[in-house]
Order: sequence, then structure tokens, then C-alpha cells
Amino acid sequence: MGPKNKKSYGFTLVELLVVISIIGVLVGLLLPAVQAAREAARRMSCSSNFRQLGFAFHNYESAFKSFPNGYYESVRPNDYQPMAIGLLTYLEKTSLQMRYDSRIGPFEERGPIGVENIAVIGTDLSVFVCPSAPGTALDRRYRNTITRVLPPGSIVTNTGTSSLFHPPESVIYDLTLEAAPSDYIVTTGVGVNFATLAFGNQDYSKIDLNGILRPSTPNSQVRNKASGVMDGLSNTFLMGERTGGVKLYVGRRELKPTDPVRLSNGGGWGDFLNGDHIVDGGEAFSTVFPALPGPNAINVNNFRNSSFHSFHSGGCHFLYGDGSVSYLSESISSRSLVGQISSRNAEVVTAE
Repeated sequence: MGPKNKKSYGFTLVELLVVISIIGVLVGLLLPAVQAAREAARRMSCSSNFRQLGFAFHNYESAFKSFPNGYYESVRPNDYQPMAIGLLTYLEKTSLQMRYDSRIGPFEERGPIGVENIAVIGTDLSVFVCPSAPGTALDRRYRNTITRVLPPGSIVTNTGTSSLFHPPESVIYDLTLEAAPSDYIVTTGVGVNFATLAFGNQDYSKIDLNGILRPSTPNSQVRNKASGVMDGLSNTFLMGERTGGVKLYVGRRELKPTDPVRLSNGGGWGDFLNGDHIVDGGEAFSTVFPALPGPNAINVNNFRNSSFHSFHSGGCHFLYGDGSVSYLSESISSRSLVGQISSRNAEVVTAE
């Protein structure tokens, strides 16, 4: 008997290529679904952050019968206190709040008090960070250095009967702020240009375009009472998304301006500039900073006083005065956006 024919088991080259092609197609089909699922989870986490902040705002309001101010400015030089310090206790960060001494502003790094204050605002807090924002908390730290000249007799900080610093001659020194990032910013108010695009030419000197969280300054020491929100807490923003940190973006493209320009932008939870966002809109794709006024104010850029901004697809989250959270489309009309930022115009504009 002759030798038996041996059967060969395995794939031919053509069959192997077909299998690889099928796997590639399946991966190509599944990848967008996986990415969409991840982004949905990040959006849910971002929304949860806003809800935590909403609880903190309302617990603060219950304790002080007023919402906090966007920032606090005193008559002392460089003393601009950030809003978020007052929320720390209500975010279960009491020990962190107790380390901060409000006798010295967050720019003032000299002495043990100033050094400790900078350490506090440099502490990363996940409740202020959107999971969709690119980069790590470390490479998104917001840094700012300004140079001051104190003439003879200037008082940096007065503690009642004595001064912490009283130079007998002119002194030149640097003030340094280094803050952990925040992707959420106060909706301080609306700029006249953006309001004009929304409602037409009017005498805006007689119209209140402020949001709920107005700043407190020596010339305007205000309390932000819930009862003063004429448009209703459920119709008015407290905060919105704006990608923080030291980087500027036009859309999702990073812009590289000069340092003095970039460092005036704000971007940390402990930076008082994060309580100042008077929205004036912008033109899509424009790289001019500060931004020229324009008809859009969501995802145009992350410039302070221009636009709200996130790396979510098609919109941003907003926290309302009643603690609720909504995701608004970047195509929302300027009229609707203005109506939900301003708090005392007696106009109610629903979300689109």
C-alpha cells in the first residue's frame, strides 16, 4: 500500500488576510462607539462636579444668607481674594480652608502666611476639573508673576495696629501666583457688545447685565441674595465651563500668545480672575487676544470675558442658581445666553 495523503490544516494567506480585514473593520466600527461611551462618562462626571458645586453654593447661601461674591477686592494693594476659598468648607475641604489666611492676597508670596496661601490655591481639587480637558493637573497649573513698585511709606497689609510691610524707600518686587486649574468659571455678567447683538441697541447704562455672583469692591460692596434674582434661580446661571490652566485655545487648537497676554487670562480655582467673566462673545477661528466681540459665546475660545469653552462635543455644562445642571449647545442664540446670564432684567429665556 502506498503512503496515505496527509491533510493540511490551517489558513491560507488569502484567508488570513480576509480575517485580518474583518477584524480591522470591526475595530473601526467599535472604536467610535468606545470613544463615545468614554466621552459620555466624562460628561456625566463633569455634570456631577457641577452638582457638588451647586450644593456648596446653597450651603454657603444658607449659612450667610447670600451667595458668595465673584471675587473680593479690598483697599489693600494686590488684595483680591478668590471666591472659591469660601466654598471649601462646603466641599468637605475645611482643613484646606483653615490653612488660608485672607489677610494677605493670593499674589503675595512673601513670609510664611503668603507661602502657605500659595500652597493652598496650588492644591489640585478634582471638583474643579473637567475630565475631558486635555493634559494633567500638573501641566495645567496656572502661573502669573507681576512686578510691583512700592513708593516710600506704602503699606502692603495692615493688621489693625501694625503693618506687615512698611518700606522706608521704594521697593521693587515680584508677586507670584501659581494655582491649580479650574475648568469652571463664574458667569459674572454680559458685555454691552454681546447684549447689543442679542437685543439690539438700547441704553444699557439703565439695564442690569450682571449675573448672580457679582464681585465686591471698595466702591461696590454688594451681597448676592437669592431673593434679588428677579429672573428666577432656575433660569439664571451661577457658573459655566471654561477650559482653565495656562493654555489658550481657539476652538480646540492651542494658541501661543506672548506671556503677558496669556497670564491675564485667569485659569485657577484660587485665582480671583476666575470670578470675573463678563461675556462679550467672539468670532469663530479668530486668534486675536483679547477677542473681538462676536455673536457666539460657547466653544469659540477659552479667553476670559469672551466665551465659555469645553472639550465636550458641541456644547458646555452650566450650573443654575437652583443647583440644577444643563448641557447647552454651542449653537445657542445670543439672546438665550444673555437671558440666562443676567439675573435682574425680569426676562425669562428658556434653554434651547
